[in-house]
Amino acid sequence: MGRRPPRAAYPAPSGEFLMDRRSFFAAAPAVVAAGALPASSLAATAALNGKLINIVDDAGADPTGATDSTAKIQAAIDSVGGAGVVIAPPGTYTCSSTLTISNSNVAIVGHSRGSVFFKFPEGVSGFMVAPGTNNVEIRHLQIVSVGAKKTANTAGVYAVAPALNGGIGYLNLTDLDINGFDKGVDIRYAQLSSVDGCHLWANNIGYYSKRCVNMRLSSTISERNNLWAAFVDGDANYVNFSAGTLIKDCTLVSCGGSLTVETGTLQVAHNEYTSVIGCMIDVPRPNTQWHVLFTDCSRGCITGNWVGAAKSPRGGISLVNSHEFSISGNNVLTSENSGYGIGIENGRYNSIVSNIMKQNDGIDIIVFGTSSRGNTIGNNVCLSTVNANSIGETAAFKTIATGNSVVKGVLLNTTGGSIAANNLVVT
Repeated sequence: MGRRPPRAAYPAPSGEFLMDRRSFFAAAPAVVAAGALPASSLAATAALNGKLINIVDDAGADPTGATDSTAKIQAAIDSVGGAGVVIAPPGTYTCSSTLTISNSNVAIVGHSRGSVFFKFPEGVSGFMVAPGTNNVEIRHLQIVSVGAKKTANTAGVYAVAPALNGGIGYLNLTDLDINGFDKGVDIRYAQLSSVDGCHLWANNIGYYSKRCVNMRLSSTISERNNLWAAFVDGDANYVNFSAGTLIKDCTLVSCGGSLTVETGTLQVAHNEYTSVIGCMIDVPRPNTQWHVLFTDCSRGCITGNWVGAAKSPRGGISLVNSHEFSISGNNVLTSENSGYGIGIENGRYNSIVSNIMKQNDGIDIIVFGTSSRGNTIGNNVCLSTVNANSIGETAAFKTIATGNSVVKGVLLNTTGGSIAANNLVVT
């Protein structure tokens, strides 16, 4: 049978026969032999073919990369209207300008990310998803910036709207390889969207989102990015409009490396309900300021992660002006340069439970700042041996530390309402 999308996604109109691709092209050999269909014929091909367009066979894009295919690929994207699939066969496609997806219900699908290359010049973003679109998918492609790389304000996939009202919804980016841009993925004012199984590398920031709601970053590798592996950004004046990001089963490694600007592995700022679960967060570059940083956030969880080999005094996991978090079941190991394992700075009502801490140059768990209050530290295993104490606070913050196993000690200001009880010092 000819290729066509699943009927469940794109059903044929009732009572009509959906012609397969071979039958259609057999009926129009002269048009196909011309190499590329004009825009009107592309639309007709899409309609007859269940809105399925091949950018080489139907639109005439050059799979060798020798000539500029921008106009032909853009015509193919436009031709599928409000519901269709654009197929990119194996090959290299040279594009001189950004490709824009301006219709909802459109998928751009490659054969595999290792065999389909879209190359863009310096200063040009790859794919732009227009405001107001919904149900857009981009899958199985490699998107590369060539020439001088990491030009400011470029992205491999750029999906930016001016506000949540009329923003972007249900955007799905799957199995993409993106490198050489300022941001690998840049999504702003979007809802209910996902980035799954992607490889984001050698950008300034691998994944960036701002003012988004109910998002997912999963099973993605973000590595060798100059500033951050992932940065979930919000707005200082509208924290509740930046909410609900799930970061799950990701590998975030070898990012950062500057002391002149703020860099690290993962930063979440001005957000609610953000969770980081089951991730490998390891080995930032030397001179990186942060490893995992939450700033001005509330009500989330950091659970079941490996957080290893931080290379700055800030250490492994840092909560700054952040409240009501559950930090549990993490392995936080080998923070260098006097770095602490977990630090709560001006944080309130956070729960630090059942983590394993080892080989941190600084204290394993510390509460400091001026306004920390009511944090609970329980049932952690704190095995670092460099610092004089395993768990501590710098003032009377009403911290409760109970049931921890430590190799040093627990130093809390108990006269100020803090409680250190039933902690076991082991040798």
